[in-house]
Amino acid sequence: MREFSVENFPNIGAVMCSKMIADEKYKPLFIFREKPTNENDSGWRLFSGFESDEYSNNADNFGIYDPKTILKIDDSFSSLLLYKGVGSVWERKPNTEWEEVFD
Repeated sequence: MREFSVENFPNIGAVMCSKMIADEKYKPLFIFREKPTNENDSGWRLFSGFESDEYSNNADNFGIYDPKTILKIDDSFSSLLLYKGVGSVWERKPNTEWEEVFD
């Protein structure tokens, strides 16, 4: 099996991500996939888990990113991005494994 490399991550479309992750380098703790809004959207939405309602309600606190940008911060969820479909919801506590959420 080939070793994981961010540079070789396939083009799956963009992710919407909290700037706490993209700019402040928090690791994602909550991710989910919804139906993509266009052909360039993977449908993945990534949160640090520390966003308040006020923060989350401000669209300026989120951006659209190439997944490679975020995987350089934390690559622990790379297989989730590749293999999990629309409706998938995943979370974790800091420094633990990802767990699928069903509620």
